[in-house]
Amino acid sequence: MAKKIKKTVAPSFATVDHGHDLPRIPVSPMFILVFVPTRWMIMEGCLVPQLSTIPLEPGTNLIEGSKKDGIRASRLSARLAEEGRIRIPFDWAPDGVSYVQEVQTRIGLNELTTYVSVWEEVYAGDSQTHPDSVAYAEWLGSLIASGKIPPCPPFHVRRMMDQEETRVLISEASVKAHDSGPNRAALEAHTANLAALKVAWATVNPRATGRKPVQKKPATPKMTEV
Repeated sequence: MAKKIKKTVAPSFATVDHGHDLPRIPVSPMFILVFVPTRWMIMEGCLVPQLSTIPLEPGTNLIEGSKKDGIRASRLSARLAEEGRIRIPFDWAPDGVSYVQEVQTRIGLNELTTYVSVWEEVYAGDSQTHPDSVAYAEWLGSLIASGKIPPCPPFHVRRMMDQEETRVLISEASVKAHDSGPNRAALEAHTANLAALKVAWATVNPRATGRKPVQKKPATPKMTEV
C-alpha cells in the first residue's frame, strides 16, 4: 500500500499597515485664492501676482456655517471687495472646475482629508507637496492676459526695479569681497529678477504703451504784498 503523502502548510502572518500607501502631508482646510493688488513676485522669469490663501473654516475669516455642512462667505466677499482685493472664483481654474483638490493623508494612525492646489503633486509615504511652478506661473499670467485681474501698476513695477537694482549692487559688492558659490548664486538670481522686471516695465510704462497723460492746468502761487 502506497504511503500517504503529507500536505505541506505555511503559517499565515498578519500584516501591519504602516500607511505607506498614503501621503503624510499635514492637514489643511479648504481654501480660496485672493488677488491683492500690491502683492507681486517674480516666478519662472515673469512678474506675476502673489495670491493670498484664505482658509474656509466656519468661525474664522468671516466664514459662517450653513446647512448640510456648507459654508457662507458673503461677509468675506464683501470685506475683500471693500479692501480692493479680488476673490479668485473656483471656475477660473485651468480645468474650469476648481483649483483645489482633495487628498487623503495619514497622520499617525488616522486617515484624514486634506486640501492642496491643483499645481501640487503628492506621493505615497511623502510628507511634502511638490509644486509645479511653471504651470502655476503660466496660469497666473493667463489671468492677467484675459483681463480677469489687472496688471501690476507702473509705480509698483518701478519700486520693485529700484529694490532689485539695490540688491544687485549689494550682491556685486559681496562677490567682489568674497567670490563664493552662494554669493554668485545670489547675484545671478537678483540679476535675473531685474531683467524680468525690465521686461514687465516695458509693458506697463505709460509712455511706451501710448497712454494719455492726466490733464493739467496752469498753477500760480497766491502772493500778497506785505
